[in-house]
Amino acid sequence: VTENKEEKQLKEELKDVDGIVVRTVKLNKNILSNAKNLKVVARHGVGYDNIDINFLNENKIALAITGTANSVSVSEHVMTMMLCLTKNIFESDKLVKSNKFQDKGILPNFFEIYKKNILILGFGRIGRALAKRCMGFEMNIYVHDPFVSKENIAEQNCIPIDKEEGFKIADYISIHLPLNSHTKDLI
Repeated sequence: VTENKEEKQLKEELKDVDGIVVRTVKLNKNILSNAKNLKVVARHGVGYDNIDINFLNENKIALAITGTANSVSVSEHVMTMMLCLTKNIFESDKLVKSNKFQDKGILPNFFEIYKKNILILGFGRIGRALAKRCMGFEMNIYVHDPFVSKENIAEQNCIPIDKEEGFKIADYISIHLPLNSHTKDLI
C-alpha cells in the first residue's frame, strides 16, 4: 500500500510486487517495466487510460477492472454537476458564506432540469444508471450508442438519437465512453 504518486517512488515501491491495485495513479511503461514480478494490474473503475495497456499486452500481464463499482457513483456525480450548474449552487454558496445572501438578485437565473433534454453518449452501465436517475427528474433522455440497439434504448424509456441530432437539441451532454482514438475530442 502506498500513497506515493511520484514515478521514482512508485518504481521503488512496486519493484517486487506480483500485483497492483490502482485507482487514479498513472502507471506508465517506466514504472511497470521496473515491476519484474508483475502478473496483474487491477483498476478500480472501468477506464484504464491511466495504465500503459500496450506494455501490459506486450508482457502478457493481466488487467482487471471493476465494471460495476462506480456506475451509481458516477451517475450521481453527473446529476450533482447538472444541479449545481442549473441552480447556481457555487455562486449561492459564496454569497451565503460571505454574509451577502441579501444580494441574491445579482445571481444568474436559476432553471429546472425538469423536461430538459439530456444526451447520453454511451449506454453501458454508467449511461443506464444516469438515465434511471434522470427519469426521476422527468427529463427527456436521448441516447446515442452505436453498439446498443434502438429497441433496447427505447425499452429503457429513452429516446435513441443520432449523435449530431442530439447535439442540436441537448441542454446537457454526458459522455460515458472509453477514451480511445475514436472518442478523444468527440465534442
